[in-house]
Amino acid sequence: MKKYIVIVLLAVSFIISPVFVSAQSTPMLAATQARIQELRQQLISQLLALINQLKQQLSVLQSQQNQQSQSIDITSPRSGDVWPSGETRQISWTSHGFYGNEWTQVDLVGTRYGLANGSQLMGGNGAVTVTMPNDISPDSYRVKISSVNSPARGGTSVIGYSDYFTVTSGSGIPSSTQQLRADLNVFSDKLSSCTKYKTTFVHPLTGGTMEKEILGIIGGRCNYVEQMPNNGKMECKFTESARIASAQYYRDVAIAESAGTSLDVDSNGQKWTYTIDGKVVENPLQEALDSGMCVISGYR
Repeated sequence: MKKYIVIVLLAVSFIISPVFVSAQSTPMLAATQARIQELRQQLISQLLALINQLKQQLSVLQSQQNQQSQSIDITSPRSGDVWPSGETRQISWTSHGFYGNEWTQVDLVGTRYGLANGSQLMGGNGAVTVTMPNDISPDSYRVKISSVNSPARGGTSVIGYSDYFTVTSGSGIPSSTQQLRADLNVFSDKLSSCTKYKTTFVHPLTGGTMEKEILGIIGGRCNYVEQMPNNGKMECKFTESARIASAQYYRDVAIAESAGTSLDVDSNGQKWTYTIDGKVVENPLQEALDSGMCVISGYR
């Protein structure tokens, strides 16, 4: 680059230097002057070509510099994530070096699916909610985010790739139900070992959110407290066999297609009925109440 600049300066110096020819110029001097003018024109043409070459090289350097200073880092999905087909998930990223004149194109690598586009790249954190295709084959995939509308780099895109993550066949089960099942599985594991644990649950009759807590082994028994509607509560002191049976009941509910609880009241009193997948089953918790292992209080 420095060599080109020196050549340009020398050429400019030569072009603007005056050529003096006396009034009594001989034909040889006139020919010399004509030759000098010819050389000047050639040099001007070469100089213009060199300037254009320098402009092109500067444009390439500017493009490379812009591309090196811009990046898109995908933060979700991450390695180990499992996304069922047909469900909505959030794709998130962090971008650097963008100022609002470019947008995203989000694709699932190795497929025909374009998941989203049109999110503006402003630098910093960004996210878009997408729905995974219903007919996608279960496998490992990567998300690709490309920048579009990039005149500064002649259309060259900045591209970011996610980690490989797993896409599974959709279960058709709403996310809220899947979460409920996951919570029941965790609770049943904690109850089986009587590990201290506190969580919330939706009461089957009122639909209200209640708390339940495993307090651990106290006096040789597993102590458990469950909140009930209208300021009531149930306290249990499970034997080992009772808590394991109760834990298994919660596991059965977690994997069932349906589970229900109903209360029948007649002249003989009240009767609770529990069903799993349409079949009436025994609930160990009800048996613990009947035996006095669990006690309900807070009601007059």
